[in-house]
Amino acid sequence: MTRRTWLLAVLAAGLQVGCVGDRTLPRADLVEDLERLVWILEDAHPDPYARGGGKGAFDARLAELIEGLPAGGMTANAFGRYLMPFMAALGDGHTHLYVDFDVNWPKPGGIPLFFGVVGQELYVLGVLDEREKRLTGARLRAVAGVPFAEIRRRVFRMHPCENEYEALAYLAWVGDLWTEPQLAMLVPEWEDHSRLAVELALADDTEETVVFELPRALDYRVDVPDSRVTLPPVERAEFAHAFLDSTQQTAILRVVGMMHYREALEMWDAMGVDQRQSTGREAYEQYHGSDPPEDYQQVIAGVPSATETFRSLVTEMRAAGTKTLLVDLRRNSGGNSFMSNILVYFLYGKETLLGRPPKLEVKKYSQYYFEYFANESIETVNEGRAVPLAVGECDTISNPRLGVSEDLRSDRIETLRLMRSFAPELDSGAYSGYYRPEHVIVLVSPKTFSSGFTMMRYLWRAGAKLLGTPSGQAANCYGDILEFELPHSGVRGCVSHKQFIEFPEDPERGRVLPVDYPMTYERLRSYGFDPNAEVLYALEIVEP
Repeated sequence: MTRRTWLLAVLAAGLQVGCVGDRTLPRADLVEDLERLVWILEDAHPDPYARGGGKGAFDARLAELIEGLPAGGMTANAFGRYLMPFMAALGDGHTHLYVDFDVNWPKPGGIPLFFGVVGQELYVLGVLDEREKRLTGARLRAVAGVPFAEIRRRVFRMHPCENEYEALAYLAWVGDLWTEPQLAMLVPEWEDHSRLAVELALADDTEETVVFELPRALDYRVDVPDSRVTLPPVERAEFAHAFLDSTQQTAILRVVGMMHYREALEMWDAMGVDQRQSTGREAYEQYHGSDPPEDYQQVIAGVPSATETFRSLVTEMRAAGTKTLLVDLRRNSGGNSFMSNILVYFLYGKETLLGRPPKLEVKKYSQYYFEYFANESIETVNEGRAVPLAVGECDTISNPRLGVSEDLRSDRIETLRLMRSFAPELDSGAYSGYYRPEHVIVLVSPKTFSSGFTMMRYLWRAGAKLLGTPSGQAANCYGDILEFELPHSGVRGCVSHKQFIEFPEDPERGRVLPVDYPMTYERLRSYGFDPNAEVLYALEIVEP
């Protein structure tokens, strides 16, 4: 199927699943929205052409997109889906649309299996019907006759993937295979949506084609293999730690998110970030199970502290002489990355934290940037600068070639001190590098993204080992989003305004940061497809 044929099929699928009550917009309005989208991308993004073949290829895709707009217009939801391949071509996981797929969640209509990722494959981690338990561990081979390798390639046309692991994450966890409208876009060859043929290679290496009658009502109780590992719960707080053995020789720290912690709220409060109040109240309610107080400072004080938690972790490990620390980031898709600094401080010390070599970081001061941050201006940006910037130019915020200057150390300290709960600890250095076990192993997956990726990277740079399946984020990437809404359709999305280059001399490592201990299908099978197979693998590595 050629790209143009597939694009037309995607358009047809998008129109078929449009919301019934969604008003049809005239073509002229859609063209204006498209022009606004292109202006935002070209104005705000540091380089919207680099990963899509250059500006010529960008313009060619735009012309194709305009040509394909139907004369009779389309609904806003269908328009959002129609724009997805254009956005996907940017290859930036932080620049995308918030697309509504009108899913009937009680009966989502896609493949009723729960997938995991291992290596370059998807496997059945769990089933929703105990009669299908024989499928546990099976690898996906084809859907509606379309081979898995082709399906994986098509994900890059639907979503802005930074590497093949992000494409696998979309298939396993973001709904591309789970819901009827997304699967219909991905596999337009699937014509009869009342049934779906799925080809699998079972755990015993035999092949089986399973035909699912759809839509199937689901209660979302996933039947996964029992785990030999008991993890600390993270239902109330996004991070928790515990010992995995009675001798306290192995500890685990789970961090499943980095948004709902006290220091992030303190930093946002000091910076006046708009989202701080709603995020803080949500975190308080999640932790306490009750409505938050009116006084926002009481809200902040009532949210779990990373400083207190990590201090407790290193204190307990030191008292027990713990040999191994596992940092579980397998479900961590991001938040506020400054938690990473706190953990590095307690494990590796203040000098490691402040002396960390900077990555190349470039920020674009566009017209849209100043529309978005109305309290900033090019004049305020240029205060004290020897060479002033013009609107639309980029500023190199940090450069590894310049090393770690005293000014950079001072800037780091000033920023870290915005976290009021961490500032006294940073100033005193009382627990700087207080205890680091012999083995620090970070458990990762394609879900380890954004600020989760940052924590992984900080620990890896400090000397920790990585275990699992590589992250879906590239180390050489774009980020720090500006949100937008198109005027006629109301389609919303976000665009990066910074570029980060961790490996300027090594683009392949910058695309996929490899793990030290990769999980393979054979090893996963040897653990009985345990959902915590990475923990078992890590324990096997550190055993004498």
